[in-house]
Amino acid sequence: MSLLITWVLGIMPLLGCLLWWCNDFWFFLRLKTVKNEGGANSKSSTIIKLPPGHMGLPYFGELLSFLWYFRIVGRPDDFINSKRLKIRSFVSRAINLPQSLRRIAIMVQPRIIAALKSWSNQGTIVAYKEAKKVTFENIGTFFASLEPGPGLDTLDILFVGILGGLRASPINFPGSAFRHALQCREKATKFFKKELDKKRKKMSDKDSIRGDDNTDDLMDGLMGLMGLKDEEGKQLSDTEVLDNIVSLVVAGYESTSLAIMWALYNLAKYPNVLRKLREENMSLRKHKNGELLTSDDVAKLIYTNKVVEETIRMANIAAFISQLVIENSNEVP
Repeated sequence: MSLLITWVLGIMPLLGCLLWWCNDFWFFLRLKTVKNEGGANSKSSTIIKLPPGHMGLPYFGELLSFLWYFRIVGRPDDFINSKRLKIRSFVSRAINLPQSLRRIAIMVQPRIIAALKSWSNQGTIVAYKEAKKVTFENIGTFFASLEPGPGLDTLDILFVGILGGLRASPINFPGSAFRHALQCREKATKFFKKELDKKRKKMSDKDSIRGDDNTDDLMDGLMGLMGLKDEEGKQLSDTEVLDNIVSLVVAGYESTSLAIMWALYNLAKYPNVLRKLREENMSLRKHKNGELLTSDDVAKLIYTNKVVEETIRMANIAAFISQLVIENSNEVP
């Protein structure tokens, strides 16, 4: 009996580690053989790269680990359920569908036009500061029908604190940037909670719903999903609505303002590009007679779209995501 226990507790783990290591070594030899088949200087030689990690046990691979986490422990990620998919589907429709893009284009243009006129009158501006201001004003309108004012200014300060904490070490200690970000997120959530309560009160008033002051922003749409139930019979909670609002603002705030700033910088650096860009937009303006642009009009601006794509290529506007260039099958960071 003691011999069996010794075998199970001592020999079996060592045997498993040996098989694990041998399987990795076996795949390494196979790849090295394939690489050398065409010769060192032959163009027909093939280089195959394995993904990072281990190959697991022979034949089984990492199947046992997969079954352990998803069957025995029963801990699949929380977002794999119908409620999360419904939220994700709605947010995608609210932002990416053609009709949504048309509505967003009409919503943001008046404030963009006013900002451009203001910049022109000032002569010299701080591009990043002004880009952040106009971006956040449009985000406030689209996400919760918030107009410029003290409330939106306070919310702006809170999101600056949240973004600062994303780059900080996760040390929840008084005075740290991470703790400050958590406090700012809590305050931002409370701010949106008040707006959510206002909208809920307004929706309970049938006369107000039928009136002209009925809004159609992202928070309204998420509130419409609160009546839906998943397979467990649970409804979308206030916390989930607020969490999606805060997360989406964080995702779109800095990236959009950075894209605008770098576009202004590069256009000032390359006057010939600015001249071609102005010519294309002025040509379209002559046919619009003062009307707002539509998404179809934007699609016709070929050179303008190329400027946007090149701006995003040259400047990394997404935090924590490194750009990767593939050239001749070589990865250039």
